Amino acid sequence: MAVSPTSRPGGPRRRPAGLAWALWGLTLLGLAAAAWLDQLLRQAGRSDLVQWDVEDAISAVLGW
Repeated sequence: MAVSPTSRPGGPRRRPAGLAWALWGLTLLGLAAAAWLDQLLRQAGRSDLVQWDVEDAISAVLGW
């Protein structure tokens, strides 16, 4: 396959893919941190401040 001087071969697009995976990882870490903080609130006796329950966590992970 000949490449003319004005065109260049396409390269892999690693930067957008890497950014997407990094954001997905941060999302999962954020969900884990929210669950941990809710557990700490329950242990402190402040279950009125809890934002998540098991059903909310499952729907957030599965995207329902």
